[in-house]
Amino acid sequence: MKITILPQGTLAIYEQIVNQLKNAVVTGELKAGEALPSIRALAADLGVSVITTKRAYEELEKEGLVRSVAGKGFYVCEYNADYLKEKQLVLLEKRLNEVIEEAKQAGLAKEDFVEMVQQVIGEFEEKFQEKNLTMMVHFTDEPSIIYADGQRMWRVLENVFGNVVKYAMEGTRVYAEISNRNKKVTFSLKNISAQPLNISADELTERFIRGDVARNTEGSGLGLSIAKSLTELQGGEFKLHLDGDLFKVMITFATKNITKDTAEK
Repeated sequence: MKITILPQGTLAIYEQIVNQLKNAVVTGELKAGEALPSIRALAADLGVSVITTKRAYEELEKEGLVRSVAGKGFYVCEYNADYLKEKQLVLLEKRLNEVIEEAKQAGLAKEDFVEMVQQVIGEFEEKFQEKNLTMMVHFTDEPSIIYADGQRMWRVLENVFGNVVKYAMEGTRVYAEISNRNKKVTFSLKNISAQPLNISADELTERFIRGDVARNTEGSGLGLSIAKSLTELQGGEFKLHLDGDLFKVMITFATKNITKDTAEK
């Protein structure tokens, strides 16, 4: 693995080393039982003091992430996957709160919901083809103008479509629908999951998912939690429906009494 050091960064150099090694374990780049570079070799490679790399390894050992073997060096511990998942989720939780705060500061404007969804589908077309997923689309002909922050809504849609790409069964159909009823616009996205969904909708959108659930969802809960939070901050409604291997997202916004005439203005 490659470690990048920012001399002018806000974190001390040893902290940068610690954080990047943790991330390498979480992502699987460093496997349990794998040997780390020697203290001297890493120091020489990074152009830093041996004292710095020694401190970084000692910090990792204190946290139970690596173990030292006399005369051999440091090795990744066998039992740290759940712990590292928790640490990673803490960092992601912090980022989620930052995103929410940004959304609170953002103003809302008229957005064409159908046009926005079509654009996102276009962005994901190649990824859908790679997974052999067939998109079935049914959109209303009625004006579907909502009040929202375009940038945040784009992120909501990216998260839900990205979730489909990651977890849908290859070679299946994905159904996207937009309906306009009772002064409300509802977008739904439905797919067949590659694995049975042995979890409730509420649990799946929790920011922290632990244990076996965390390993099986691989962070999908956080992405959906972000989508749900950003939708609700803009006055929308975000719902999940799970039934066996069937996964469905529904996002609803009021049309604010917008008619065809006002939609064109």
